[in-house]
Amino acid sequence: MGNKTLIIDENLTERLFIKRLLEKAGVFVMEAKSKENAVLKCREEEFDFIIVDSIISGNPGMDLLVQIHEDNNGVNSDTPSILLCEDDPFEYSFDEHGYVKGVIGKPVTLSKLQLYFNSGKRYYIDEDLGCKYCNGKTGFDEAIAIYFNTAKKKLPDIKKHYEEEDWDNYIIKVHSLKSSSRTIGAIELGKLAEQLEHAGKAKDFTIINENQDRLLEFYKEVVDEIEERYLSDPGNNKDAEEVDKKEVTEEILNKIYDDMRMYVRSADLGMMESSIQEIREYKLSPEETEKINKIESDLMEMNWKGIKEILK
Repeated sequence: MGNKTLIIDENLTERLFIKRLLEKAGVFVMEAKSKENAVLKCREEEFDFIIVDSIISGNPGMDLLVQIHEDNNGVNSDTPSILLCEDDPFEYSFDEHGYVKGVIGKPVTLSKLQLYFNSGKRYYIDEDLGCKYCNGKTGFDEAIAIYFNTAKKKLPDIKKHYEEEDWDNYIIKVHSLKSSSRTIGAIELGKLAEQLEHAGKAKDFTIINENQDRLLEFYKEVVDEIEERYLSDPGNNKDAEEVDKKEVTEEILNKIYDDMRMYVRSADLGMMESSIQEIREYKLSPEETEKINKIESDLMEMNWKGIKEILK
């Protein structure tokens, strides 16, 4: 990989663990154990990446990154940075300065780091996080396939609504993109879609105009990544995880479907997503799996009428 990276973390064990992971992948790593140590190193050395814990010396790691990037005596004003956080990375707001290129949730794993350190090729899907949101690898693989297939319609729809200034439908589509991107672990795309969703609701068309092309480009990059990393992989096997799942009972199925009917009536996207995650925790028949896939596909398009028909 060959990237020269600085890790800023007060936790020695955590710092050494991340260092070992990166060194195994061919990254040259330097360490900083404090704010003062980090500022000094960033004045003396130019790095390809800076990784910083979200809290340093009791203060937000973001504050330290601003200081490093805006230090007139430093040489890392343009160095991309990655924040490590304890919470859900999707809930962690990206900085207004544009210094943070990504957020990695703890525990840190090699697959998460490879999103940024992958022989110069940038990946956007955090599979570990996607599996967490989808309740395992099986749900993740199914969500990936649905995401890929719905992109064929959703991507041109977003472009069309933007060009026609149909802001109501534009907001619906970018909201759907935000949710589905989060589900598969494409956090940065989800955050960008969320930014444009909020801008649409606030009628802030300057932000939309400035970011629309990037949104479509980013969306295409994630779809291309899915095709390369997942859909062309013959070893993408889900059987091992299926063995560990409990058989779903008719009582459980009926309860979840009743809940879904109620959520459809109120157009409750969040609770529908929770119900889909709940049902995927069980081993389903091929027929039920297909049914859930269709419901999830319609949900990504906010097609409440279609979901209602499926649940009849």
